[in-house]
Amino acid sequence: MKQSATEFSQPIQIPKWLCSSKEDAFPLPKKPMYGIGLAMLFHSFWNGSSWLVSIVFSETHDLVFLLAILMWTACLIGGLWLITRKILPTALA
Repeated sequence: MKQSATEFSQPIQIPKWLCSSKEDAFPLPKKPMYGIGLAMLFHSFWNGSSWLVSIVFSETHDLVFLLAILMWTACLIGGLWLITRKILPTALA
């Protein structure tokens, strides 16, 4: 079944800063339950670690608290970017 009448003759071009090489790519899970499990694991890590940072820095000055939350969020986004770089080559193949 076709989703669109438009067909692409050229492969999708992803910028190099967003996509790693095919040799460095992570293989995607073959079974949907593994993918769902990984998504749940990483979501719980994101939420749980953010909660932990807020608990650890709750007794500090508001500016320190805000900086800690922002820095941790930046670290999480950086990690997400690195994982996305490793997944995209496999997803596009």
